[in-house]
Amino acid sequence: MIPEEGHIIKRSESSFGKRIKKSTRVKEKIIHYFFAVNGVMALVFIILIFIFLFKEGIQAIDHIGLLNFIYFDQVQPDGSTERLYQWYPTSAEARFSLIPLIIGTLLTSIPATLISTFFGVAAGIYLSEIANPKLKEFLKPMIELFAGIPTVVLGFIMLAAGATFFNDLLNPENRLNAFIASIGLSFIIIPIIASLTEDALHSIPHELRMASYGLGATKWQTIRHVILPAAFSGVS
Repeated sequence: MIPEEGHIIKRSESSFGKRIKKSTRVKEKIIHYFFAVNGVMALVFIILIFIFLFKEGIQAIDHIGLLNFIYFDQVQPDGSTERLYQWYPTSAEARFSLIPLIIGTLLTSIPATLISTFFGVAAGIYLSEIANPKLKEFLKPMIELFAGIPTVVLGFIMLAAGATFFNDLLNPENRLNAFIASIGLSFIIIPIIASLTEDALHSIPHELRMASYGLGATKWQTIRHVILPAAFSGVS
């Protein structure tokens, strides 16, 4: 008995579909194993980095001494001892106190965080709630592009131009100081905060704004009492 044409077409389609499903499963397995191997390799490399840091750190503590990372007792010519908190690892009499490094980090990071938070959130609010669409289309990519500038480049610009500018303007005791470093860090952080703030504010439903306006609130009251509290988790 000769099979009908419809049965032949269905049989061929079925076999073709099985071949497609088989090849798709093979590709999915290859991709799955590829990402699994990459994930394991990344984890192994991270573990090796921690092992290396732990090994070298233990050797440094054994060689220098744990307390010498906090202070250094220097013997004076009269026989007395002066306790110093200094970081001079390459001097003839090496000193390895981490206190100046910690204080320097706080003196630069805290002002940089305050400055960048203020200007970054303000820029994000302007982009999301105030700027017209054409200006926003121009400013948003520019801010994101600025965020991609390497930190080394920004550091060099602050070292070469920013330090000279603020030195002529404020005439500080030292040309290179924590204020210059905090300003440089702010330029790095502001674009990131501005972009995140704009995204968080943009995700707030438009109905909340309309409800606030309907209750008689002004634009700034809506931003302050409705939009920012609703987007607080995304902004923070």
